[in-house]
Amino acid sequence: TLPACASRPRAPVPAPLPELEAWALAVGEGGFVGLSTEENDSGSLDSLFFDPGVRVREVVPNSPGEAAGFQPGDVILAVGDASTDDPAAFQATLSGAPIGEPLTLNVRRGDTVYDVVLAPVARQGAGPPPDPLWRLDPARTRAGWMTTPDGVRLASLADDSPLHAAELRVGDVVLAIDDTEQHSARALIRTLQGRPPGSAVRLRVARDGNAPVEREVTLISEPTVLTHVGIPILFHWDQATDGSTSSWAFIDLWLFSLFDYERVGREKTWCLLSLFEVSTGHGELDA
Repeated sequence: TLPACASRPRAPVPAPLPELEAWALAVGEGGFVGLSTEENDSGSLDSLFFDPGVRVREVVPNSPGEAAGFQPGDVILAVGDASTDDPAAFQATLSGAPIGEPLTLNVRRGDTVYDVVLAPVARQGAGPPPDPLWRLDPARTRAGWMTTPDGVRLASLADDSPLHAAELRVGDVVLAIDDTEQHSARALIRTLQGRPPGSAVRLRVARDGNAPVEREVTLISEPTVLTHVGIPILFHWDQATDGSTSSWAFIDLWLFSLFDYERVGREKTWCLLSLFEVSTGHGELDA
C-alpha cells in the first residue's frame, strides 16, 4: 500500500519567548461581571457554524451579571462599541473596562435584542496568572498571535513569514484588519484564513505606545499545510491546521498500538503498548 499524504510539510512556527508572559491576560485584571462565556456555535458536529457573539454558559451568583438579569443561553453581541465573537475577545474587552463605571452590553435573548447596563466590580481574590494564550497561524502569516487587552500581539515569527516584508516585528499589536477591529488571536486568525491565499490585507499596527500605522501584508499564497502522513497499520502522523494539536503512532491496530504520542497545546503524552502512559502535566487548556 502506498503511503498517504495530505498537503506538503513546512517548517514550524517558533514558540514565543518566555519574556512574552508579561503580555498574557492575568486572572484579576480589569473588571469582573460574573459571566462565563463560550463560542456561539451551532452545537452540531455534523453542521458546525458560528453565529455572532458569545453565549453565556454560567452566571456567578451575587455578581453584576446576575443582578442585571443574565441567564445561561443569552448571547452577548457587543460590549460598548466592541463586537465580541469569541470568549477571548469578550474577556479582553472587559479587561480594559473601568471598575465601577456603567458598561453597556448588547444582548440577544431568543429573537429579541436588548441593551443591558451593568457596572464591573473588582475581582475578589486574584488567582495565579494562567499560561500565556497564543495561537498559531501557519497558513496565512506563519506567525504566533496572543490576545491582550490592547489588541492582538505578534508573539512569534517564522523566517518565511510575509510579515517581515511589511516590517512587523515581535511585540507589535494589530488593532484592525482592513478597518475591522481585532480583539482576540482566534478572531484574527479566522479573519486571515477567510481571505484568499496570496491576497493583500491592510493591518493597523501599534508599536511601543506610538501612534498606529498602516501596513500592507500579502498573505502566503499556499492554501494548505501538512496535516497527515501515514502508511496504513505501520505509521501515521496528524496535526490540526492551526498547529494546536498533533499526534503520531507506530504499529496502530486501532485498539492496540506499539507507541503513541499526542500533543494538545503544551500538554504532551507518550503511551507504550497502549498500557504505559507518561504526560508532561502542563494541563493547559487552549480552547
